This record gives sequence, structure tokens and C-alpha cells, in this order.
Amino acid sequence: MKDKKVFQVLSILGILTTLYGMLNCVELGKKAYEESIKTFSTLSKNISSPNYFVVIFVILSIVSIIIFGYTFLCSKNEKIPEKKGKLVLLVVISLVFSVTIYSQLVELILLVSLLTVKGVKPKKNAKKDIPKISYSTDKYLPGIKGMFFCFALLAIYFSQLLFNKILPNDVNIVRIVSISFDLLMMILCIAVFRNEIFNGLKKFKDNIKVYAGFCLEKYAKFWILYLIAAVISVLITNNQTSANQSALEELPLWYLIPAALVYAPIVEETLFRGCLRRFFGKSNILFIIISGAVFGWLHAMSEVGLVNIIATSLPYAVLGSCFAYVYTKTNNITCNMFLHFCHNSIAVIMMLLMRLF
Repeated sequence: MKDKKVFQVLSILGILTTLYGMLNCVELGKKAYEESIKTFSTLSKNISSPNYFVVIFVILSIVSIIIFGYTFLCSKNEKIPEKKGKLVLLVVISLVFSVTIYSQLVELILLVSLLTVKGVKPKKNAKKDIPKISYSTDKYLPGIKGMFFCFALLAIYFSQLLFNKILPNDVNIVRIVSISFDLLMMILCIAVFRNEIFNGLKKFKDNIKVYAGFCLEKYAKFWILYLIAAVISVLITNNQTSANQSALEELPLWYLIPAALVYAPIVEETLFRGCLRRFFGKSNILFIIISGAVFGWLHAMSEVGLVNIIATSLPYAVLGSCFAYVYTKTNNITCNMFLHFCHNSIAVIMMLLMRLF
């Protein structure tokens, strides 16, 4: 391709200008906050700090860097004509949400350059199917014994709602009891689902590219529904963050990170996907709906009022349904654990950025 170096230079310039914008995100966030408050006076009631704008600008900058990096790789591999349509769409998105005028200028030149390239239809490569795993509700936890173990796990998990009310109002005691309970719960879940988890993990490891690609593709599609649900939730409740989210933000990092990235993917997936599928596995649709609804309620039950509980549970219900859907399609519980881990990783990174700024 003749213009190979042009796209490489533009991509590098785009990355550099975006990095420059990231270094000034704190100042840009303050300005955006002040201007927004002047324009929308009621905004200060929901957003009390410019940190929200700073985090948004950082995320948008990271997205722009990824797009420029992708363009650079396409030009290096001489795939610009083949990827023209996708690249144009990505650059337009980056242009709309660009943080600095310098990045916008580079993106505009890049967009014009892309439009002058003659596109070609990419060759369709046969997609590799995800590995087939036969699933039966009796495969790992058979009969009445399996039912009992699943019911017992759910009963033990929800028992924390009772002892949380009787614990003394002492932060240290509550923290010690919570950590002990979490460890016990994780050990029990792994013990009961050990065969399914270890078999699934081996299968996932042997086919990591296929599984990861499938899971992330489905997650990206559900993400659109998640954003819509999140917007609806905010409009109804007038709260930027849920009670569950606020509680997580107050946790120390040494507790928050392992709880979000280790405990939640293992325990919540074995309980609300593994156990519930044991009860509703004969109907995938019913299982997906119930799993999503229970998962949503779990993360919204601390809200006050039925309307707030329903509205707050919507985004979590979409996520729970996504994890359940992936589970039914792969029959591999480690796939939904992987997605849960990915989603929580994004949330943790955003929390870290909020605390940093």
C-alpha cells in the first residue's frame, strides 16, 4: 500500500496528542465541570466533584489511543483497504469524543485520508466454533444430593442478611466477620462445584482464544443494553451511584480488589448461575430471566423503596442475564466467571481513577 507510512505517522501523532490530553485531564475536567455547572445549575446536586469529568476524559483518551493503535497495526500489516469501513467508524467515534483539539485535528486528517483509500471486501474466514460441552443438571451435582448442596449454598449465602443485623456497631468486628464469611463461602462454593470448575478451567485454558473471543463479543452486545438500563436507572432514581456502589467505594483497596476480582466471580457465578441452573436448567430462557432478576435484586436490595430497588436492579439484571446466557451457550461455568472478572476489573479501574484524582 502506497500510503502506508502516512497512516503510521498519523497514528503515532494521534497517540502522542492523546497522551498529552491525558496529562491535562485534571485541568480539562475542572473546566468542563465549571462550565457544566454554569449551564446546568441543577447538575451540582448529582455531581459534586469534577472527578467525574476527569475519569470520563481518561476513559475516552484510552479509547482513542486504542483506536490509533489499531489503525497503526492495520497500516503496518497493509490491511487499511480491507478494514476501511471499520476504521472510518472508529475514527468518527474518536473524533466526536476526542478530549483535545490537537487530537481532533489528527483524527480529521486521518478520516480524510481513510476516505481516499479504495476499500476491498475482506475475505471471510470460517469462524471456529466454541468447544461443545454436553451439559446435564445431573452431570456434576446429581439427584437430591445436588439439589441439597445448591440449596444449602444459597441458604448460607443469604444468612448474612440476618447476622449483619445482629452484629455490634463496630467497624473492626464487622470487617473480621465479613472477611471470614467470604472466605468460608468461597471455600464451600469451590468444594461443591470443584469438578465443574476444574473441568471447565481446563477446557477454557486449552481453547482460550475461542472462548475469550466468544465471551467478549456477547458481552459487548449486552453492554449496550447495560448502558441503556444504567441511564434509565439514573433518570428514575436521580442517583449517579447505587447504595451498593457507594458501599464498595468506601472499602479499603486491600479488601475491595480481591473481593471484586476473586470472590465475586467465583462465589456469585457458582451461586446465581451454577446453583440456579441446577433448579431451572431445563429451560434456558427461564434460567436466564430468573438468574438476571435475582442478580439484579441482590445488588439493589439495600435501596429504599420498591421503585428505587427495581430501577437500580436493571443494569445488574442485564449483566446477570449476560453471564447466564454465556453459561447456557458454552456450558462452561468458567466462561461467565471470566466475564464477571472482566466487568469487575473495569469497575475497579474506574474506582481507582476516582480515588487517584
